[in-house]
Amino acid sequence: MPEESTTPDLVELVHRVREAVNRRDFDAVEDFCIPDAAYRGPEIGSFEGAAAIRCLLEDFLSTYQEFHAEAHEVSDIGNGVTFGVTISRVASAAAVDNSNSVFRA
Repeated sequence: MPEESTTPDLVELVHRVREAVNRRDFDAVEDFCIPDAAYRGPEIGSFEGAAAIRCLLEDFLSTYQEFHAEAHEVSDIGNGVTFGVTISRVASAAAVDNSNSVFRA
């Protein structure tokens, strides 16, 4: 009988993190991160550690009264996950329409 995998389903984890971000459940987002997690992007720089990633998301989402993101084409590439996120509904505190914003991680 084959052994059941102990590796988490990375695609499912991406969806669960996105749902936590949409709920602004920063405790849950931080719990998904390993202690030495890193989040890097050409436009935002590098954030090292679960607490820094949490602060990044809290700061980013604080500028929006309303925020909802959907993940599209989430793919397990073997040693990580690549995904595109389209912000589909936002209302910024300054009432700026950012509905076409796209970012990748």
